[in-house]
Amino acid sequence: MNKKIIITIAVYTLFINDILSQSNCKKEDWLQKNLEVISDSPFNQKLLSDYQVLDFSQIMLSNPDTYIGLIGKNKKRLYVKFNSLTKSLHNTSIYFVIGQTVVGINKRNFYGSLEIKRILSLEEYNFGIDDWMKGKIIDQGVAIGEYKFFENPKLSATGEFCGTFICRWYIDNNGILRYDNIDNDSDSYCNNQFMGTWTSYKTKKTIQCCWGQYRIPGSGDLDIGAAEFSPNPSYYRYGWDNYIP
Repeated sequence: MNKKIIITIAVYTLFINDILSQSNCKKEDWLQKNLEVISDSPFNQKLLSDYQVLDFSQIMLSNPDTYIGLIGKNKKRLYVKFNSLTKSLHNTSIYFVIGQTVVGINKRNFYGSLEIKRILSLEEYNFGIDDWMKGKIIDQGVAIGEYKFFENPKLSATGEFCGTFICRWYIDNNGILRYDNIDNDSDSYCNNQFMGTWTSYKTKKTIQCCWGQYRIPGSGDLDIGAAEFSPNPSYYRYGWDNYIP
């Protein structure tokens, strides 16, 4: 990691807690619906301290090519890539992020953070089709948190991202944290869902901005697929005409 990035992260550490505490991008209704889709089994709230030794960055970095996203009222196609996630040494719930977005011809870098706010564990584990994972799991659930990302204000068409995320995970019999793709054969399967907004530095205008793996939260009539995401032809001119699942 170069010196400039290290300095940026160090400075960002000083004010990240204040930024996240002021976030108004929580989507509790959406989160509840998402949990209901993931499982019929109840979730139990866990102590963050019980999971502090685990590194959730690998969950976010898994399967990078499956991220799809939208931005704005016309639901333009948004590409999001996390180049790195680094767990804070001072607060084990915070991960520093460096990434890149692409909308049309605009390619922009961003930096910021994810903060895990809640860990929920399933009362009854999901073992997949024909219970193929039965006996191979000692814990399973979701991590829920908030994110704040910043693009370079010196460039045009830049701003900040704010919102809520949810990711699915399980812990195997060896105590290793794993990306939960056990149920990826189901039509509703998705992971690493980011629901939020993007606010322009220049105009201060805030618009919808969401992305995730396999499905996009808040996609509405954009997604007309059954077994997998499929863009509505009405949105082809907004970057979806060449989408390949």
